[in-house]
Amino acid sequence: MGIGGHQQRRYVGGRHPNLVTVKTAGWWDVTLQVIFASAAASFRSIFLFVNGHRVPGNCAAEKDRGDGLGQPIHMQCKLYGRFAVNDTIQAAYFQSSGGAINTVTSRGGVWMSAAWDGP
Repeated sequence: MGIGGHQQRRYVGGRHPNLVTVKTAGWWDVTLQVIFASAAASFRSIFLFVNGHRVPGNCAAEKDRGDGLGQPIHMQCKLYGRFAVNDTIQAAYFQSSGGAINTVTSRGGVWMSAAWDGP
């Protein structure tokens, strides 16, 4: 989904809820949130990629198997950066249990937003 400037906290949904194509160059504040269902036997990770490359630093979150046993696991990544027209920002999330990715949709499931902050 393409996004342009002056979009404040726009929910990225529709056909590709985890992929954004920048249509207005400038500084962008990007947030990825994933709320996984509790599970004792799985490892969970979330990442952000820019133009196909994993973003280093504070844009990855990981939880070990026992964390949150009996409670939903809330994970969030934030990225503030300068992007050019047609740059892509993509969310990736992983669960090691081998089954379907279990998210808590009643609490947001997978959610990504991007807010333009100026040229």
